[in-house]
Amino acid sequence: MLADDAFRGAVFYLDTNVVLDGVMSDDSVRRFSEIVAASSTLGIELRVTRATIDEAIHVAARHMEDIEKVIAKVPEELLERTKDQFFWAYRDAKAKDSEMTPDEFMTRFQELPEFLQELNITFENRDANEIVDGRDVSRECQIVNNAAEITRGWGKSDHVSLHDVCHFMLVQEERQGNPKAWFLTKDRTLSNAAAKLAPDELPFCFPLTALLHSVSPFLETSPIRNTLVDVFSAVLDGEVGDLTGRSLFDMTELRLISELHADVLSVPTEQLLPAFDYVKSNLLSGRPYRRDDNMEVALELRKFLTSSAHEKQEALLAEVERHKRLAATERGKRTDTEQEADRMREEIDRLNTEARRHRFLSMGLALLGFIVASMCWKFDPELSLLAMSFLGVDGVGTVSFSIAVRLFGAAVFVGSVIPALSFMLKGKYCRTSYTIVVAIAIGASDVVGLEIVKAVSAHLAVATPIALIIALALDTPRNKQ
Repeated sequence: MLADDAFRGAVFYLDTNVVLDGVMSDDSVRRFSEIVAASSTLGIELRVTRATIDEAIHVAARHMEDIEKVIAKVPEELLERTKDQFFWAYRDAKAKDSEMTPDEFMTRFQELPEFLQELNITFENRDANEIVDGRDVSRECQIVNNAAEITRGWGKSDHVSLHDVCHFMLVQEERQGNPKAWFLTKDRTLSNAAAKLAPDELPFCFPLTALLHSVSPFLETSPIRNTLVDVFSAVLDGEVGDLTGRSLFDMTELRLISELHADVLSVPTEQLLPAFDYVKSNLLSGRPYRRDDNMEVALELRKFLTSSAHEKQEALLAEVERHKRLAATERGKRTDTEQEADRMREEIDRLNTEARRHRFLSMGLALLGFIVASMCWKFDPELSLLAMSFLGVDGVGTVSFSIAVRLFGAAVFVGSVIPALSFMLKGKYCRTSYTIVVAIAIGASDVVGLEIVKAVSAHLAVATPIALIIALALDTPRNKQ
């Protein structure tokens, strides 16, 4: 099956922005569950680290603090312009339970490890410092920060950069034994960072949209495919933004507005929204409003609010044109995202072809090794005499030559079968299988000279393939569901 080669055995570490979907609104939880179900169906292992859980809790706490300060001060019309997921999730939860407090809402984030493990997502209890383990990652953190500044116009905090870098390191470590390892994210800035962190390697990050776009053709049942199409569309819309071109504000911006511009918030809504739209687009050029911008923002707000009707009209006409350009830019981002998804899908196809080639090659070598080993074990007297005759040592060291031939057969058997098993088996079965292969080689080569060892080896040779087939059949993702 094509999906087995393309995705089975892949490992995805989940970024914070992906994990948070699992505990936001009912719609985001449903989308997250669909992604987990599709991954399980295709044999993809999802992992979450303590570093990501810590960041999720930190982000949630910061957002909830901002929401508490803003929600009673900022007019509803301006609140409607926020892109903050936490605000909308809290509002939905509040609509269902009017007595819910921010602390009660925070509980869902603190219970993330248990929730994720219930979905069979692997939890690695290591924070960022434990993953970095004292290594100097200042260069890598600077690359991540610079990529964010170039891509979206502002950088990342130190702890966010460290979180991204430690997952880059985890992916690099995992790829030493498994080339299909990535950091699954909705962060578009990491694609640029990946090209500089490891320029000659496959990018360490995998965009969520690219994964959804890649896996849907491999799912067998149309209901799952159709559901993932809906999820892909929703995630893509969330990443690209509002195509109407309206100015959107995060919760930190609204908090600063409520703290620093309380006098402006008292003006009529029909003046308030155009004023902030004007400042957001003309002064800030679309980037987030931060405390360092306070003096300039305050000045521009007052200039706009005290300007004549004609001046306001000109400013608003210019704003309309800017919104048109912004909408075109956002549509371009959507196209770029879809192209990135196509590129990642092509990469998956390449890995799929390479995996099949390696699998067939290893199986062919295993078969050849089994044949060579069998001949050495069955015809070791004849082969020993042939070797002795070739070397001109007839009648000398017959036993030694016979043992050498059998050991050679054992070495060929082990050296060819174990690589083949490494492509077929993962995790808990590997060491047991390797031990059995070595035991079979020792018994079949008869270097010990005990009949019981040969008997056990013969029984293992017959029983092991049957046991492996049964174990793999019982351990498939479909049987886990």
